[in-house]
Amino acid sequence: MPSSLSAAPPTAFHAAAAPPAIDVMFAVTSAWTVCLAVTLHSLARHSNPERNYRLWVVHDGLEEENMQELDKAVSGYPNAALQFMTIPGKLEQMLRRRDVKRFSALAYARLLAPSLFPRHSRIVYLDADTVLYADVAELYDTDLCGAAVGAVRDTAVLSSLVAGYPRRQLRKLQPLGLHDPFHYFNSGVLVLDLDRMREEDAEVRLLHVIEEHNELLEHPDQDALNIVFHRQIFPLPVEWNYHFQFELGKTDWKSPAQARNSPGFPTSTPPAPGSFST
Repeated sequence: MPSSLSAAPPTAFHAAAAPPAIDVMFAVTSAWTVCLAVTLHSLARHSNPERNYRLWVVHDGLEEENMQELDKAVSGYPNAALQFMTIPGKLEQMLRRRDVKRFSALAYARLLAPSLFPRHSRIVYLDADTVLYADVAELYDTDLCGAAVGAVRDTAVLSSLVAGYPRRQLRKLQPLGLHDPFHYFNSGVLVLDLDRMREEDAEVRLLHVIEEHNELLEHPDQDALNIVFHRQIFPLPVEWNYHFQFELGKTDWKSPAQARNSPGFPTSTPPAPGSFST
């Protein structure tokens, strides 16, 4: 007897959207390639195999041998792709006119990220002397709550303020807009909302500070970021930019996660994985 039941329509299956790729930038001269190789390997080792990582190395003319060595650092991690790029000629000429003191002009690359990556909405910047022990995707995915920059407050500066000996550098920056030195942050680990930086015309403002007040800036890129984005950064957990020198001289070495629970260590920071900076 024929069935009176009609055939059910085929079930539609929709593949879940792939999570966005993780974009991370570095800026190095050839002298820093060994350090960067360590950073890249630590990043790849702690990466999520279900996410893709695009690692952008901005340089001023690395040799092919240097590039090959850096490629080896992420070999065995098919989800990590290394890309090399130089600063475009127009930007390079602009940087050459600026005195960067003891720093390479590449230190300014992080300030120019919106122009260097015009099709990107977000990027993580890491110094080449950083060792990660957690997935940088967690950093990339951080909700900045509308801020253009996410960064860790400079613990060395905080220590000097708590001890009652504010650094002379900070006193020089106060007339330029750094009214509350407790909000001074370190630029070695950054989450940059490139769309918001473009909306706020950040590059022009940053380069203006450097051009007009270069003689007062001890750390040109870092000081400029602190002046332009004073009290406007999203504070990242200190574990993402934990400086190794705080462990020197200790007889009972602790990991950053353990150290945050030690007496004298900031306890307002929520538990989070992160990275070491030398």
